Amino acid sequence: MKRKTAWLVACIGVVGMPLPVAAADINLTSTSDGFFDGGLNWAGSVVPGAGDRAVFDLAGTYDVVWDAITGDRVNENLLITGASTDIGLVRNDAATPYDYRLQTVLPGTGEAVLSGGARLRVGELGNPSRAMNLIVDSRMTVTDAGLTIAEGSSVTVNTATGLGEFSMSNDGVPQRTLLIDGGLLSADNVRLDLNEGLFATAEVRNGGTINAGTLSVNNPFSPTFVRSALVVTDGGSIDVTRDLFSSIEVGNSSGANMFVNGGSTVIANNTGVGNGVGGDGDRRGRG
Repeated sequence: MKRKTAWLVACIGVVGMPLPVAAADINLTSTSDGFFDGGLNWAGSVVPGAGDRAVFDLAGTYDVVWDAITGDRVNENLLITGASTDIGLVRNDAATPYDYRLQTVLPGTGEAVLSGGARLRVGELGNPSRAMNLIVDSRMTVTDAGLTIAEGSSVTVNTATGLGEFSMSNDGVPQRTLLIDGGLLSADNVRLDLNEGLFATAEVRNGGTINAGTLSVNNPFSPTFVRSALVVTDGGSIDVTRDLFSSIEVGNSSGANMFVNGGSTVIANNTGVGNGVGGDGDRRGRG
């Protein structure tokens, strides 16, 4: 993908323009694939800066692209929302992924929120040359939304105090799921509340990994024979190895379970594996 002249003019045009003096919501206004630093793609022709929240709420499927000109980027917060909003964060060059960081400045900052049926794709499935890193300083919340982490890409929610949290709560619409396909989800604490096992399944496959201090999986409304809440296949792995209090908790009902087939689970310095009341800790293959 080459930068078009219009994009370059847009970038040059914002040089010298006054930037917001306080944290602001800055909305993407274009649903065409384009570079993050393309000024004309943002409200007010202002690219979100370190003190701003980037907002993606336009219906459509499109990619936001990084290259050497874009470089690593820092925002304060990120919001992706809307039933038909499907965006990808991808890179266009470089041998290693660029970093997109949400930094903690004050309480309530350093956060990413996905909601309302939106989907975020970090990297591109089947194409590791498009990989990206999303770094969230404090908390990432996915509510009735979907997240895909592709090969070579990562989503990291870790803090110095060990309180970084990734949480997902979904109602079971098929596209609102967690898929880690060769990528990495790393967080101090991971909680998956998958409230309809027929569709809302978190899947780790093709060498993908969840690395967490604690992992909690809950699926209260679906029988286990319909579908597992957390599926680990084809070389995927769950790694809970951080400290004395590392643990995996699977379920608070008969509908919550973890299924490992050709993947692996690693638990060290742990408080144990709890299946909850009637939960299922089925493991097949390497364990």
